[in-house]
Amino acid sequence: MMDRRQWRKELKFLVLCTQLPFDDTKLDPAIDLLDEAIDWEFLIETSYAHAVTPLLCHALTQLPASLVPSDVREAAQSHIEDNRSRNNEMTKALLQILSDLEKAGVPAVPFKGPFLAEHYYGDPALRRYNDLDFLVDRNAANETINVLLALGYKATLYAASADKETAKFPRRDDALWHLAGEYLYIHPDKPFAVEPHWAFAPPTLGLDLDYASIWTRARPSTLSTVPILALSPQDTLLSLALHGAKSNWTRLQWITDFDRALKIETQIDWPLLLTKAEQAGLHRILLMALQLVHTLFGSKLPPSVIAALENDRIAQTLAAERMAALFSAENGDFSNAAITREWSRTLKRPRDRLRYVFRTLFMPRTRHFETISLPDRFFFVYYAFKPVYDYLMIPLWDTAKNMGLVRRSK
Repeated sequence: MMDRRQWRKELKFLVLCTQLPFDDTKLDPAIDLLDEAIDWEFLIETSYAHAVTPLLCHALTQLPASLVPSDVREAAQSHIEDNRSRNNEMTKALLQILSDLEKAGVPAVPFKGPFLAEHYYGDPALRRYNDLDFLVDRNAANETINVLLALGYKATLYAASADKETAKFPRRDDALWHLAGEYLYIHPDKPFAVEPHWAFAPPTLGLDLDYASIWTRARPSTLSTVPILALSPQDTLLSLALHGAKSNWTRLQWITDFDRALKIETQIDWPLLLTKAEQAGLHRILLMALQLVHTLFGSKLPPSVIAALENDRIAQTLAAERMAALFSAENGDFSNAAITREWSRTLKRPRDRLRYVFRTLFMPRTRHFETISLPDRFFFVYYAFKPVYDYLMIPLWDTAKNMGLVRRSK
């Protein structure tokens, strides 16, 4: 892990460039960092790895032309325009989906993606995203699937497909939707994925979000001047904190996303938000996010948050560890055991940790439903099959491959 003080100047420069607005408070320190030679290839590759290249390119176009090589500056301008064009097409696709869902009587709330770029970055060209996420009601799976299929999108999950066997196993299909919290669809003519969610995270993570209340708090908003529903400020912050935590905050983009929402949503009732986060099992996850943006960007924290962090040293420690690993070579290199251990540490309440461990051990996943096909009357067998498959069959198979008893797949 790297100490922030030991970061290369390119990394310090990149962090400056990801902060909006890129004004004089960032411009002068950025110019100072450019006084010496910059490894432009390393800088650009790192920005791609952390999905913040549009922000870097935006900053480069604001710097004096004499400090940025002409080819780098031209490439930066081209990248911004390409990203703008791409994002516009994705926004149109999302609005079409939302419109068709509305006609089918399915309310939907887009989050991340185009809405985040437009409302929190201030310019749709300044954020890169690869999929379209929206929230629908837990019981609207079939209607949502039908709308996407009619628009030409294809399911990537077996039980959510238009295959004839779907009708044979309705309980398995429902379980896939419930246990994943989302479906994934692609279109043969579109270079992005569509992800309808009923939840921000699968129930296996041991959280207890009240989605009925989330729907009640949803507010009218717009996307490209088109009226839509949007998450409340409170739920936006919680969803972004959860999204970053699920992936161990391995991308600078996810920290930047949370920071943008924190700076734009200035009318937050912080004691109430902390209480809601506690009820959902997200208290430590939210505190980690707040500590990260404070450490990395100097974002100001309200007194109630500072007091909560002082009472949760583990949240501070976890945030410090993620900061130290952010640009390290081992960032993102986690085994299944390490992922389980790290997530257990982010859950503050013992009952949430117990629920997470139990569901991790026994709750079946997509691969288990795809490995064996059982009629609904034998659905309970999946709960026994899951630990046998994960903790006996897979290890034995791996051992056999390592011993050369079976051929490795090419």
